[in-house]
Amino acid sequence: MEKSFCRISSILLVLAALATVSTAAATVLAWNPSTSSNVTAYVISWGTNSQNYTQQTNVSGVTCTITSLTPGVTYYFAAQAQDSAGDTSSYSTELVWTAPSPAVITFGGLAQTYNGSPIAVTATTVPAGIATSITYNGSATAPVNAGSYTVVAASANTNYVGAATNTLTISQAPAGVTFANTAQAYSGSPEAVTVTTTPTGLATTTTYNGSTTAPQSIGSYTVVTTINDPNYTGSATTTLTISPVALVVTLTNLNQTFDGTPKVVTAQSTPSTALNITYNGSTIAPTNAGSYAVSATPVSTNFSGSATGTLVISQATATITLSGLSQSVTGSGITVTATTVPAGLATTISYNGSTTAPTNSGRYTVIGTVIAPNYTGSVTNTLVVKPASPTALRIVALNQDMPANAGVDPLTNLVEAGEAEYENLNLAAGDESNLQRSTGIATFSSKA
Repeated sequence: MEKSFCRISSILLVLAALATVSTAAATVLAWNPSTSSNVTAYVISWGTNSQNYTQQTNVSGVTCTITSLTPGVTYYFAAQAQDSAGDTSSYSTELVWTAPSPAVITFGGLAQTYNGSPIAVTATTVPAGIATSITYNGSATAPVNAGSYTVVAASANTNYVGAATNTLTISQAPAGVTFANTAQAYSGSPEAVTVTTTPTGLATTTTYNGSTTAPQSIGSYTVVTTINDPNYTGSATTTLTISPVALVVTLTNLNQTFDGTPKVVTAQSTPSTALNITYNGSTIAPTNAGSYAVSATPVSTNFSGSATGTLVISQATATITLSGLSQSVTGSGITVTATTVPAGLATTISYNGSTTAPTNSGRYTVIGTVIAPNYTGSVTNTLVVKPASPTALRIVALNQDMPANAGVDPLTNLVEAGEAEYENLNLAAGDESNLQRSTGIATFSSKA
């Protein structure tokens, strides 16, 4: 005999409706529990006619899954509470439900490219035209940005059941990259190329021979720029060439005079930079008089340009003084003495154009010339070579009468001016025994 229980109210709720493509459908029922304390189970009954239930099942909980239902068929469900003695309550309010037919859902547009707008997939159903609900990573809003999204489509028509899952892939859009300033001159600062993207303003990463640091030394560098944007992709490659700076180099102080110190040429460049200066190929500035090939080139390879010239170090002027310019014949060469300032310089002396010193009396043009490599100078003067003075010239004066043909008068052949001894003899005519002698020094100014 049926016992009365507190009626199950509100009762059967469809939680989910499932169907397979073949023929079977299923549903999940749920209900509010009985308020009686001794309920141990629930009896779920159903059939295809109202209040005429042909099938039933017992469950201990408050949900039940009914399977093997025919799609498109209307079913009637009711629930009863059962106590420990096996007695059941009256039926709950009857629930009427038509088993949905299966629907097959397929997707279109699963691979698309970013365009800045929401990108949705399409869902096609069999049977056609069934309304569907679509989510993207759980959201009903179609995504905009590039990436991968899990897409779930389910029938939105209660008469049909079906769902599908797939992946929407939104690829990055291609972007263009162009370069400018790929040929630059060395400036001492990093030289970066200019990058422009299409569309404009995209973030990029640029490398120079693999480094993100822009170079500053001269040379050629492989430049690679890559789009660094989540919605765009693209890259481009070019070559950056940094050329040496062309210098204007000038040389001054190319004419100097020997003074015993190194003679340095002044070299300047525009723009200003350090220069190497060589003299006949050596970096050591010369000291001695002469001509030297000068070259000035930049120290740094970041500059180009040079200048060449000739450094002329002139000989310094030396002073020559000649002495011994008045001498007498000695029988040997008569030489003069040359003294130089600065002292000790080598000289050559010529006498009437000959380097042989004269031996005879006379007047000679003397030229003294410095022959030192770092000095120049000469002087001209006159060397007077006098005849040798007579010696032991005797004059004899006779106070006797001498016949006209007695010979040469000893007073008529006197020597040139000078001094000579004389001896005076007084002899009386015919008296040879009365000879008187006197001696002394006679002075003559010219021949008699």
